[in-house]
Amino acid sequence: MSNSISGKCLCGALKYEFDAGEWVIALCHCAKCQISSGSVFSYNACIPASSFRLLSPPASVTVYRTEGPLQESGHPSLRNFCNVCGSTCWTQCETGPDTETRYVKMGTVVKDGQEGFWGSKPVVEVYRKGNEVGWVPRLAGGDESG
Repeated sequence: MSNSISGKCLCGALKYEFDAGEWVIALCHCAKCQISSGSVFSYNACIPASSFRLLSPPASVTVYRTEGPLQESGHPSLRNFCNVCGSTCWTQCETGPDTETRYVKMGTVVKDGQEGFWGSKPVVEVYRKGNEVGWVPRLAGGDESG
């Protein structure tokens, strides 16, 4: 599709696409995203669930349910990753107000033939308070929630 953006895991066994319409780029600083990404934040495209399409067989996806004291939203999330290489490709909330959003990991996005698409600047940060790392500056002009 010419109006879609695709993505894949590290080994290519897990592929997806989503409509290239409205999307918001966000950094999540919650402890679960820090652990899952192995970094100080997760870099995500927040897209409507209705625009997300899994291109690989559903059996290629493993879902890990995260909850507990480090889940800042208070709602369990579902981390979707490749059965073969273990790359997390997207996260979704199981309950709560954000169940109709998919948080696609920007490092898995392929745009214009470029893997690891980093061309979109984040416009919002979530769950920074209490998880802040001093050497990571706040987004200039960005919104913050959580």
